[in-house]
Parts: sequence; structure tokens; C-alpha cells
Amino acid sequence: MKKGTLNFSISHASMKRFAKVYPLSIVLIVNLFCNVALSQSVTEQFKIAASDGSSNDRFGTSVGLSGDYAIVGTDATDDNGTSSGSAYIFKRSGNTWLEQAELIASDATAADFFGENVAISGDYAIIGAVGDEHDNGPFNGTGNGSAYIFKKSGSTWSEQAKLFDSNARGFSKSVDISENHAIVGSPEGDAAYIYNQSSSIWSEQNMILPSDGGGVNANNRFGQSVAIEGNYAIIGSPDDDDLGSDSGSAYIFFWNGTNWVQQTKLTASDGGDFEFFGNAVSMAGNYAVVGGRNTGNGKVYIFERSGSTWTEQAIIEASDGGGNDHFGHSLDLSNDILIIGAHKDDRDGAFDPDSGSAYIFQRSGDTWLQLNKLIASDLDRYDEFGISVAISGNYSISGAFGDDDNGFGSGSAYIHEIGTMSCPQNYSGVNQLVGTQSTVEDYETDGAIQSSQTIDANTDYDSGTCIEFLPGFGVNPGKLFYAFIDGCGNL
Repeated sequence: MKKGTLNFSISHASMKRFAKVYPLSIVLIVNLFCNVALSQSVTEQFKIAASDGSSNDRFGTSVGLSGDYAIVGTDATDDNGTSSGSAYIFKRSGNTWLEQAELIASDATAADFFGENVAISGDYAIIGAVGDEHDNGPFNGTGNGSAYIFKKSGSTWSEQAKLFDSNARGFSKSVDISENHAIVGSPEGDAAYIYNQSSSIWSEQNMILPSDGGGVNANNRFGQSVAIEGNYAIIGSPDDDDLGSDSGSAYIFFWNGTNWVQQTKLTASDGGDFEFFGNAVSMAGNYAVVGGRNTGNGKVYIFERSGSTWTEQAIIEASDGGGNDHFGHSLDLSNDILIIGAHKDDRDGAFDPDSGSAYIFQRSGDTWLQLNKLIASDLDRYDEFGISVAISGNYSISGAFGDDDNGFGSGSAYIHEIGTMSCPQNYSGVNQLVGTQSTVEDYETDGAIQSSQTIDANTDYDSGTCIEFLPGFGVNPGKLFYAFIDGCGNL
């Protein structure tokens, strides 16, 4: 975002810092031809639930989103025995999301927990059944797990393949799919498996192990979370001990044309004991995102790739985070938009414990801005909105497996539409002026001047950057104003 080091930007929500702009040089502009991300319209578009939902189904345990299709896992449905599980496909039609299919494993049995993890990409969906038991292998009868691939043809979804490894444990605790590649995590065995599809046949391409992980069954929970996009995969290992007991790590692997090879190992710059960094992962383009599950109020880490090097770019926290919100337990990245779940967030404290929430962030240059906090319109205690999240294009989906619409713990999911990005109008209603420079003094709340600098739109900021600042005197003192750099270099 910013090319220099001026610290005058402010968080509208926290108001911890403010900047004084001299009235003769206030420069504010909204350029209708620029699409800039500071203010964002996010609207709850639709609430979905299973057409045959019932108590304790846990609809929303897992969610996925790809274009006009959503998938929602319900790992406790009883169609083929207690907790055999299922998953539901929904398709968008205008502003409505309609249930298109219920997916059930062809060999479903009780305690399979089919639907505990799901992912969708184009015409393919993958569903984990972590409790499935195989008929052979050293862990026969202990629920070593399987994953199922379904393919869409028209409006019909058909099971195409069942993936498993007889030597695996906890297989399908995490799953993801991208084009012709699928990845399945097996954290109880400290491994992950990548599959490739050719002519409708899914074959194991590589068994993935970390270079320093101690091999299978190393107790680092390598494979607890996985994501794959194109030639890159990321695998979380939240019980790794590099920076302290269970501090956690994540590994990036790259397809070199022959094999999947480890490119780097990621750890938190401020990591420590029991942070469980790597409990959740996602990736898109040149960015990887890693969350933990015991980082105080919750933290999420952004890494950027340049060539073969991955560098920590940002640490993200919720503007209003509280202890045990579980911010970062779930997350997903699509282009430059990031959604992060906080399913233990208490909307009104003791009145709505564990109602849950989710946060939308967007990248602006090297900065990730919190744009919105999502809360269900009909939130209730123990809904755990945000237990699972996904994002694709202009839509996000958040699971709330504790919702009671179809009975206690039947569950639901909420789809939000992410609207057009724009720099907001200033709060005062004063006509906005056009200019290229402004002198800004940065103040702490105690009145101490931190810096004074003249900013120049042509040299200090990249095109498309939004700025928020507070004039301290002159015209409409105390009012928030906004400016952004347009494509012509004007502020």
C-alpha cells in the first residue's frame, strides 16, 4: 500500500490513533472510475438448511464454495446408521440458493462421519469420512478413514472415486480439491496424500512427508489442515515443536513436473508454546494463510511468495477480539479477499455465548484491512456461526452447526454477498476537493506528535490505495474523512 513509513492511517473501529490535516490542504476525492477497497457492502443473502434436517445433524460442520455451487457437510446424519453422515449441494439461482442434491457414500455405514470435511472446485467435490473402516491394513476396524470424489454432470452428482490408504490413520481429517488434484490429510499418521485425476481415474500421485518431521506417526499432526491450488500445496502441522511445545508449523510443497517437493517450512514470527500454528490453512495465488487455535484472542498469519521464497507479510487480529473467540479456527482465501471464522465469539457477552462470527479482510498493497464483521441476522447462543467458512468470488458461506431451526443442533449455513468496493463518502457531507498533496501530523491519543510529513500521491502511495484520517481543527473538526489515490496519481 504505502511506499514510505508514514503512520497516519487509522482504524475507524478502534480510533486509537488519529491524524490532523491542515484545513487549507485537506484533499478528498471519490473517483467514480476507480474501484478501491476501504468500504465494502456485505449482505446476508440467504440462509440454507437441509430439506430433511433434524436434531443433532450438525449441518454446517464443514462448507465449501465454488462459483454458483456450495457444499455443506453434515457428519452426524443417520441415513445409513448413526452418524453415517452426508453432504448437500446448493446452487445459486439469482438471489436464491436451492438444494440440488444430497450426497451419501455408496458404502456408508454408522460412525463414518462422512461430511466432517468437504471441498468443491468446478465440477468436482471431495468429502471426507474420517470414521470409515477398511477391510485390510494394519488399522482395520479402527476408523482409518476415506475420502470420496463426486462429479457433476448437468444437475446430477455421482460418486466417481473412493480414496484411501490402508496404512493411514485419521485419513480425510482434512481435504481439498483443485482442478485435477485432490489432497487428503492424515494427521494421526503425520502424512498427506495427493491424488491426480486422468480420464476419470484418481490415482495417488505422492505420499507427502515433511523433511524434518520424523516420518510417519511422529505426533506432529502433519496433515491436520491442507489446501491445494495449481502446483502448490500447504499442509499444517499444529503440534510441531520448533518454537516450543505444540507451537506448530506449516509446509509448502511444489509440483516440479515429476514429484511434489518441499519448498519451505513456515512458522510464526512470534510463535511459542501451545499456539498450534497450522491448525487451519488456505492459499490463493502468491499468498498462503495460516491460523492457530490457541493464540490468545486469535491470530492469522499471511505469507507472500516471491519466486521460491515465502515471507511473512502480516499478522491479522480481529479489531474487537476477545479471549477464546477461536478467531482463525476456520479461514479461506480467494484472490485478495480473506474470511476468518470466530465460532466462539460472544455477540452480547453472557447473553449470546458462542453465537459466533466471521471477519472479512482485503489486501491493499502489503496491508490487510478488516472490512466487515459478519454475524447471523438471527443469531442465537451456541449457534457457533463461523465454525466453517469458505469464499469464492463475491460470495462467502459460514456454517453454524449449532443452529436449531430443524431441531436442537440441526445446523444451518449463511451465504453473504460481497458487494462493490469503493472509497466511502466523508462523514461530514462537505464537498470533496481534488488535489495531490497534504501535510499530515500523526498524533497519539495523549496528544504527543509522532510525525509530521507532507504526503504526495505521486510518490508516496500506490494507485488504488485508500486512506482514512481525522482533521483536528478547521472545517468540521473531529469528522472522519477519506481519500484514495486514483489511477492518475491524484489524492
